[in-house]
Amino acid sequence: MSKRLLFKLAVELSMTMHIMASTAEDIAALALSAAVREYRQRGKATTPAELAAQMNRSFAQQQNRGGRRTIAENMAQLAQTAIQLTAATGVRSAERKAEQANAWLNVATTSAMFAIKVRAEELTEELRQTENRAVMRL
Repeated sequence: MSKRLLFKLAVELSMTMHIMASTAEDIAALALSAAVREYRQRGKATTPAELAAQMNRSFAQQQNRGGRRTIAENMAQLAQTAIQLTAATGVRSAERKAEQANAWLNVATTSAMFAIKVRAEELTEELRQTENRAVMRL
């Protein structure tokens, strides 16, 4: 394989990772918005900043657990659960509303974790490449 082809593949992979992280960030923002809505409907005034603090606590508990694929699969399962809870018909009890709000918060947390993991991997790769170039110059 030529160096040029390897470079092209590396650029495409980097762009794909960037798109994945960006999409995960969008999903996290939308899920956080849904969680705020659900908390508000329960009569519990919660700001996005307060929910972000809850997400940060979750990050600390789940730090570095699983790879991108595992996190993405978990994110998909959590999103499906939240969507099913939202799509349910009928009057929702306070417990059901709390469950739905927490489901969306879990989606937001997992999506943000995925985006952070992808960005961290991008930065690690950039650092590794920079170090390799520095060594090659010596």
